[in-house]
Amino acid sequence: FAGMALETVLLLDYQARSGALFERLGALMTAFMAGMAIGAWQADRSMRSAERSGRTPLRPGSRGVAVSAVALLACLSATVALIVRSSTAAPGFAGSAVMLFAAGAVVSAIFASASAASHGTDGSGFGRLYGADLAGGAAGSLLAGLVLIPLAGAVPTTWAVAALSVLALLLA
Repeated sequence: FAGMALETVLLLDYQARSGALFERLGALMTAFMAGMAIGAWQADRSMRSAERSGRTPLRPGSRGVAVSAVALLACLSATVALIVRSSTAAPGFAGSAVMLFAAGAVVSAIFASASAASHGTDGSGFGRLYGADLAGGAAGSLLAGLVLIPLAGAVPTTWAVAALSVLALLLA
């Protein structure tokens, strides 16, 4: 939910500030997807490193990398809210791409951690987790783009994402 909501806010903010989006949409989406690939890879690398060094790897109910990633998501959401709110701190194309990359990296690290912690080596439960992730992403994109941003604005929407991230962190 949070990743797609942030992506929607960043894309709409870039479009509003630059006056156009269509010619750079592919590059901005690539930044988000590249962030997702790097975030998942880094989370996997961290979990494997923990196993090799004898530290406790993620197990069902453990917090590990996921807690750190959710905390980063809350901080990133707050940063995006402050940037979108500012009339002088326009991130431009490169800044928007960097923030989309960061959002992708953080949400994929959360998913990788949740995947490792939620089921055993046989992969049981992965389909439910992936389905829930996709449903949350669809809901985040739909609610942010069609309801929250038009009714409340980009800044309140982004603060809501930050608040939901903090709530998720507290419940973890």
